[in-house]
Amino acid sequence: MIYSKLKISVRLMAALVGCFTVQNSFAEQLPHNEIIVRFEPMPAQQKLLSVAKNHKETIADLKIIQVSLMQKLSEAKLKMLSAAAGQPVIDFAPYALGGRVIKFKQDLTKEQMLTVISRIKKFPGVAAVQENSLISLDEIVSLNSEQWELYDKSYYHGGRSEAYKLGTEFFGDDFFDGKSFVNYTGKGVVVAVLDSGYTPHPNFMNHLQANENGKYGYTFIENCVERGSCLSSSKDNFYAAPSPDALDLGDFISFADTYDYKPFKHLSTTSSSWHGTHVTGIIIGQHIDNNSNRGGASDAMVVPVRISGKGVGSGSGRLSDIIAGMLWAGGIHPTISNPHPARVLNMSFSNFTNNYGEGSKCPEEYQKAFDELNLVGVIAVVTAGNNNGGDYKIKSPAICKDFTKNVITVAALTPLGYLASYSNGGNVTIAASGGDSAINGIDGFGVWTTNYNAREQYGKCRDANCFEYGWKNGTSMAAPLVTAAIADMLSANPSLQPEQIRSILIASAKPIPAEKRVPRNGKGGQLSDNVGRLDVIKAVEMAKNYTLPINN
Repeated sequence: MIYSKLKISVRLMAALVGCFTVQNSFAEQLPHNEIIVRFEPMPAQQKLLSVAKNHKETIADLKIIQVSLMQKLSEAKLKMLSAAAGQPVIDFAPYALGGRVIKFKQDLTKEQMLTVISRIKKFPGVAAVQENSLISLDEIVSLNSEQWELYDKSYYHGGRSEAYKLGTEFFGDDFFDGKSFVNYTGKGVVVAVLDSGYTPHPNFMNHLQANENGKYGYTFIENCVERGSCLSSSKDNFYAAPSPDALDLGDFISFADTYDYKPFKHLSTTSSSWHGTHVTGIIIGQHIDNNSNRGGASDAMVVPVRISGKGVGSGSGRLSDIIAGMLWAGGIHPTISNPHPARVLNMSFSNFTNNYGEGSKCPEEYQKAFDELNLVGVIAVVTAGNNNGGDYKIKSPAICKDFTKNVITVAALTPLGYLASYSNGGNVTIAASGGDSAINGIDGFGVWTTNYNAREQYGKCRDANCFEYGWKNGTSMAAPLVTAAIADMLSANPSLQPEQIRSILIASAKPIPAEKRVPRNGKGGQLSDNVGRLDVIKAVEMAKNYTLPINN
């Protein structure tokens, strides 16, 4: 294989969990033992891209080039990397943007990793070097009689919370105006949920999009321990190839995990989050009985993409897996086809931007993936993050909204319409319902959605009571409401492109009163003056009639 420019970044270990926000101090305990080596095209390959006549040709050429750059490294190249690392390295797995995932046989400290990166950056042809660190799923914990988040306004009828008086006015995102639901509910639109996978919940199974083999979605977790699928014969190298079906096997950490697997030795035991099941229900819940929820785009189809497994908190994701999942979801993965590519990606997770070592900008691997997805008209909805009032710019991929045309960053609001105390703020794209900060049946409401009732692995619970409902809150719950809104907009006007969708969401949003741009208790962050609240009925009406060019 041609030895072209190297792009190095530590493979991302990320907590994709609901109620946990990973702090930098904890990140320091994690091992630094994997990197991504991404190759840039050689001059002849660059020329091929430069003469592409349209986006379709560009994507086709990129796939050919990326496949050529994903081949195993030669011994000579591994020796070069080993010399830079000061220890033997292992060629672990292919990387979807054109390269390889490399493991170190011994863990490095952060300082050692920075030294290694500095050395590799000096290699002839090196494009860039980047370290990746923790990402967390941004959930914290109706159908109450109103399912408040779907209404424009509704009123508390009692029985669910001691925090609110009867008749308290709740504010939602206007999927339902009190008389009728929004006219378009996602029919004909495919949405991808990049998360912990799915469980076969009866409230949405008939709206999961099956692959040609009858499986649902794909799993991109290359480490079998983190995937929860190690066989005794695989415990030496831990590699697990991407595979059809995104079934959530559970992201719990058992005592055996902390004892047997070195990267988990500092972790506490945790229960499974079933985070992907929560998010999926918010988008396509079917309201099959009086206790179930209705999703905001109940006629859409969801392709689940499992990129989150065991790890810090109660889930982990690696950058190489996330990028592979993004490309596959959008139908542009260089080696694995997707017969049902999505127009919208829901990505309810975030990471501290400064952990990438690139300052306040979109990390380069995310930037490249988003740019390629934009070529095929794919838009991504991401969370602002749950850092108790920080600015969205401290989180990735949230910050990418400022550097791409196809990223929507979402903050969370409470039922009373205030910025949630857990939610990051700033100049996000839009705000939507995420629920109160404390959900225990007494303090308030989250978003009512689907859940799986098992503490650890999938399959431990098998009867009808396994598939239940619960209060969930966080920016992780606000994002899928915006994802559902976009699916409804695309159902009304399939020709919309990402930049047009973003413009419509902003133009149609309801103003948020100044006193509600901060948390009710006055502690935390603040939304910028121009940030509005999601108004789905108005956004869909604007989308349906949208014909003018964008003026941004």
